[in-house]
Amino acid sequence: MGLELGTTALQMLADALRDGIVLFDGDERACFVNEAACHMLDADPTALHGASLDALAARIVAAEDVYARLRAGETIRCDNAPGLRVPARASWVRLAAEAPGAPPPSALVLHDVSLGVALRRVEDVLLASVASDEPAANGPAPTRRGVLDEATIARYTAREVRRSRRTGDPLSVALVSVPRAASAEHAGRCLARALRGADRVGRLHPHDHDQDAPPEAVTAVAFDLPLDPAYHWFFVVFPDTPSAGAHAAVMRLRSVLSGEAAVPGVTFGTATLDVAGPAAAANDCARALVTRALTAWSEARATPRRREHAGP
Repeated sequence: MGLELGTTALQMLADALRDGIVLFDGDERACFVNEAACHMLDADPTALHGASLDALAARIVAAEDVYARLRAGETIRCDNAPGLRVPARASWVRLAAEAPGAPPPSALVLHDVSLGVALRRVEDVLLASVASDEPAANGPAPTRRGVLDEATIARYTAREVRRSRRTGDPLSVALVSVPRAASAEHAGRCLARALRGADRVGRLHPHDHDQDAPPEAVTAVAFDLPLDPAYHWFFVVFPDTPSAGAHAAVMRLRSVLSGEAAVPGVTFGTATLDVAGPAAAANDCARALVTRALTAWSEARATPRRREHAGP
């Protein structure tokens, strides 16, 4: 037995949802919006009705490549969008056409992620102040601000990759090299103190690739990278951080190391997980992320850093 809802009943049902919903007709003109969509887009229903999909999408995404991914059916993360009042994940789906050959209607769904972001911040505060032996923590110290060993940072990376692919939140990492002449312990402590929230740093060691790794060295992510033994190596994980945020974090870490830490010659290589990419195993995604960070590090070493301020 089929169930048909009148317009009023459908509106009441949609307005009870936390997610924003905008329905478009076959000409991709908005014909239905709920209260959550109006709130998130900071607009009255009368202003949204009749608006084109392109016009509404321009409020939440600016880059053409991101809009193309949205039109292709991918779920995208919208952070700091000028037309959104809250951070959100956006999805656009085509619905069944009313008649064969007719242009199908579609729907834009906006999922409010502000609660998840707030909960993550609360978690960060608690993790920073409560002692725990949980493997994802930065060691057993109550402040959780030490340098993780290689196995622990590997497990933490794998866990954050799984969470990122599940929630759609961005994840960035950085591979850091410090000249061997500097103190690894000093550089590691400075890096750990400069991290924020759920960020974690771990120490990596060059491995002998001519020998098989012992069973106890096999972890969730194999950091079997061709690392140059002329450097001390660190790996930093930035949960819930897009590429722009990772760049800003790296600039801050570089300033800390070259300033108060007085550690010269530090090189960074960053990579960001494409949470909207093809599905793959969490371990493979983590390994690919680590490999891209090493590639970025190699490119940074090959290209001298541009001077940010011209001299007199």
